[in-house]
Amino acid sequence: MTKYYTTGQAAKILGVCIRTVQLWVEDDRIESWKTSGGHRRLCRESVHAHLNSEQLSNALTTDPSPHTPTKQFLIVDDSKTDSRLLIRIILTIFPDADIAEAADGFEALIRIGKKPPDILITDLNMPNMNGLQMIEAIHQQLGDEKPNLIITTAYDAEELKSLPPIPTYVTGVFHKPLNIDLLSECLSRLK
Repeated sequence: MTKYYTTGQAAKILGVCIRTVQLWVEDDRIESWKTSGGHRRLCRESVHAHLNSEQLSNALTTDPSPHTPTKQFLIVDDSKTDSRLLIRIILTIFPDADIAEAADGFEALIRIGKKPPDILITDLNMPNMNGLQMIEAIHQQLGDEKPNLIITTAYDAEELKSLPPIPTYVTGVFHKPLNIDLLSECLSRLK
């Protein structure tokens, strides 16, 4: 029996997405190391200890209210740095969030076709299919069943005027560098 798990194996055991496990590893909640090929290996005992502490934490919860289902997020941004920041903001407000990522509009549409998120956060300027084209495709595909849509952009107000208008059904538009407080407030209203 091995003394470690891969990130995918740990995610299945813990009942969370792979990205959540990666974030827990980065926050030193689960012991791990990287192979010479750059792959993470998670200490088996640490994964089980985390599982037990989560189960104990859930068992000790005294809140009698029904469990709120986990929010599904999709972040669409070709910048890994911006995606990581968004993930940290989301997990602050929605600790149990299931977060998926896509690097462009085409990849996002494929993911949405398989599993539509509750909330989609997208950049505008991306390769292959930009954010506005993707938002329009989502609206045509899902209509009123579309997710809450939030735009993040490095475009300033003048540059935005040169683009097609942002649809009125978009929940919010946030300029980069992101004002974390404003974005957090917007996300909190979507709980």
